[in-house]
Amino acid sequence: MRILAHQPNKGLVFLLSLTDKGNVAPTVKICYKSSKLTGALKHIRNRQIKGKIIITV
Repeated sequence: MRILAHQPNKGLVFLLSLTDKGNVAPTVKICYKSSKLTGALKHIRNRQIKGKIIITV
């Protein structure tokens, strides 16, 4: 029997180093006002996004 150990945040330091160097950047697809939250949820539900959705208040 083999025991698998869950290692949360494994590789996080490496990922942070890439973002600090500018090698990796988040992609913002669209920004929604909070009044248009249903539109944002529709995009997520239909899996029409290729990037982050921002909700502004």
